[in-house]
Amino acid sequence: MLLTCVIFTIFLFVHLLSFKEEKDFSFDASYFHQDGYKQILKNHTQFALDITYEGVNKNNDPFIIRAAKAFRVEKDKKEYLSLKNPWYIFKTEKGEEYEISSENGFFDIKKNILEMTENVRLKRSDGFEFTTLSAYIDCKNIMIKGNEKVTGHGPQGRIQADGFYTAEKGNRLFFIGQSCIDVYSS
Repeated sequence: MLLTCVIFTIFLFVHLLSFKEEKDFSFDASYFHQDGYKQILKNHTQFALDITYEGVNKNNDPFIIRAAKAFRVEKDKKEYLSLKNPWYIFKTEKGEEYEISSENGFFDIKKNILEMTENVRLKRSDGFEFTTLSAYIDCKNIMIKGNEKVTGHGPQGRIQADGFYTAEKGNRLFFIGQSCIDVYSS
């Protein structure tokens, strides 16, 4: 029974994602924020529930994207998958695990680009947790970045910054702009 459900979910997901060929990728996240997302939900009646997408990055390491609900959306002759309550997880080659979730998201399945918006939460397996308004994830090239205020805490302290990005295949996390760090003493 479970295998039948998984196969049907995959079939429905693949059928929903009949994307056209794209040559470039430029993403205007402002189109998808708040009111724009609510308008998308009003205009779409075809959707898939409890979807799971499994892919591999350029190092052949697996990543998973899950969502409670998915819609196909077209903007500027490009198609995206609009996600409600998306969740993304991957492990770096050094074993660090990242979990990122949000209220809304948009996924370009051809480019493996995931844009998460509204109440984005990033957790690392070392105990650090961060929140921000949006995050851009290049699943194929193992890169995460955010250009909006970020706050976080963990076992070694707290941080506030104007943005963040990962480097070295997700193994390092950097904060950008005006930053404030409180380090806990041992």
